[in-house]
Amino acid sequence: MDAPPASDDTAPAVVVRNLRQSFADQGDVLRGVNLEVRPGTILGLLGPSGAGKTTLLRLLAGLLIPTSGQITLAGLNPVANPADAGRVVGCVIRNYGSFRRLLTGRENLQFFAELLGFSRAGAADRCEQVLSEVGLSAVAGRQYRSYTEGMRQRLFIGRALLCDPQVLILDEPTSGLSPNERSAFYGFLVDRVRETGTAVVYATHDLNEAQFLCDEVALLHKGQVVAQGGYLDVRKAAAEVFRLEQVAAGADPTYPGLVATRELTGRARRDRW
Repeated sequence: MDAPPASDDTAPAVVVRNLRQSFADQGDVLRGVNLEVRPGTILGLLGPSGAGKTTLLRLLAGLLIPTSGQITLAGLNPVANPADAGRVVGCVIRNYGSFRRLLTGRENLQFFAELLGFSRAGAADRCEQVLSEVGLSAVAGRQYRSYTEGMRQRLFIGRALLCDPQVLILDEPTSGLSPNERSAFYGFLVDRVRETGTAVVYATHDLNEAQFLCDEVALLHKGQVVAQGGYLDVRKAAAEVFRLEQVAAGADPTYPGLVATRELTGRARRDRW
C-alpha cells in the first residue's frame, strides 16, 4: 500500500467549496456548502434528519460524485480521482456495512485491508492492531452474524481505521453502542485526534454530543450551513432549527438541555476504548 501524502498541520485537512448535490427524485439536497476542518480538530456536523448530513459525508468519502463544487482531502482531490479518498479517509457511514455474515470479524477486516492495497501479511498485521484498538481481539474469530449491534459498530470503526486515516468521516458512530461503550468511544476518539492529528467530521443530531465532544460545530439545515463556530455560537440557531422540524412533524417542540460539559468531557478523556 502506497503511503499517503505527508500532512501539513498549517493547512486544512478538509476543504469544501460551494458543494452542491442534486438527485432526480429529491431535487437539491446540498445547496452550496462551504467547510474547512484543520488537522487535530473534531468538526460536529449538526442537523435534523433530512438536512443533508449523510449526503455530505458520502461525498467526502468518495462514494458520490458531486453535482458541482470542490473537495480537497489532505491535499488530494477525490472528485477528480475517487481512489484518492481511500488513501487518506476512513469512514463510518450508515447503511454502508458490506460485511459478510459468515466470515469472522478478522476475515472481514482482512478482506477490506487487502482491497486497500495491503499485502496479505501486512493486512494480517494491520488487522490485529485495529482489532486491539477497538476492543474486538477476543471475539475476532467469531462469525460476524453472531456479533451484537455494539460489536458490529466497533467493526465498522475498525474498518475505518485500517488506512490510518488523516481524515475520519463519522455518521452517528455511537448508534448501537451501550452507554458505557459510547463513553469509552468518546475517550478513544479524543485520544486518537490528540495523538495523531486526525481531522474528524462527526455527524450527529444530538446537541449534547456536539457540545462536549466537538471543537467546532457546523449546523446544516435544508442543504446549507446556516451557522458555524463553537457550540455556544450555534446553539440558539440549532435549537430553533430542531424546534421548527418538530413543529413541521406535528410533535410538541422541545429544547435540548445542556449537559455537564466538564464532567462528561473529563470522563470521556479518562475512559479508554
